[in-house]
Amino acid sequence: LVNNTLTGYQINPSITHLNCGGYVIVWNSQDTGASLNFDVIAQRYLTDGSRLGTNFQVNNISSGNQSYPSIANHQVENSNHYIITWSGYQAATNLNKIYYQIFHNNEPIHNFDIQIDATNPATSNQLFPRVAGLYNGNYVIVWMADDTGSGTGFYSVKGVIIDDNGNVVISKFQVNATHPYNVSYPYVAGLPTLDA
Repeated sequence: LVNNTLTGYQINPSITHLNCGGYVIVWNSQDTGASLNFDVIAQRYLTDGSRLGTNFQVNNISSGNQSYPSIANHQVENSNHYIITWSGYQAATNLNKIYYQIFHNNEPIHNFDIQIDATNPATSNQLFPRVAGLYNGNYVIVWMADDTGSGTGFYSVKGVIIDDNGNVVISKFQVNATHPYNVSYPYVAGLPTLDA
């Protein structure tokens, strides 16, 4: 059993191996208090299948649901780094935004949730992120977004490339051609060679 919490829903798992050996599993765990909100929880394992530490909470923001986590490893030989991204609800705007956290040596590089695309535009609703490690050591994150304002327009797939320290390498770009209908639920994968 991966999750320590046995009450509430445990859903939306995602898993990656680490290039140093072992693997990490991330999922949504429901708060059993009054809010019944979902948090992003993770567990690291060693190559032999034994736990390294216990379940730990990834998100710092706990108001509203923190949903649909996705995890990817750092594609550098013997690296134990990894990234987790998710969609977090903002009660003040009634919108979801995309957040991420990068881990080095199983510790977060920041003590706050890192938001992607905070103000472009502020009325954008952002959902269902997916992340992949690239073989130059960067990460690519994709998600579906309504950039026309407050859920009233069509969704398209956006992407961004960041490095292992969270710096933006390529700022937000649109993946799909512009269509008069929704484009949603993206997935992404890193290719096994450097652009060959």
